[in-house]
Amino acid sequence: MALAVEATDDERPDGWYSYPLVGEHRQVEVRLARAVGGDELMVAVKGALTPELEVQADTLLAAFAAG
Repeated sequence: MALAVEATDDERPDGWYSYPLVGEHRQVEVRLARAVGGDELMVAVKGALTPELEVQADTLLAAFAAG
């Protein structure tokens, strides 16, 4: 994922990396992009989170925060 995020741009609608999180009954989309001119990683979560998907999203965000 780190290599995919390298080429992203948060100012372009098509410049985001998309990652699906799939639960038993639902799916959400996590979108990641580097902030132009900064070191920040922008994150957007689209869809309704179930408790299972919320844990997956938290784990994904924690992995990026530690890196």
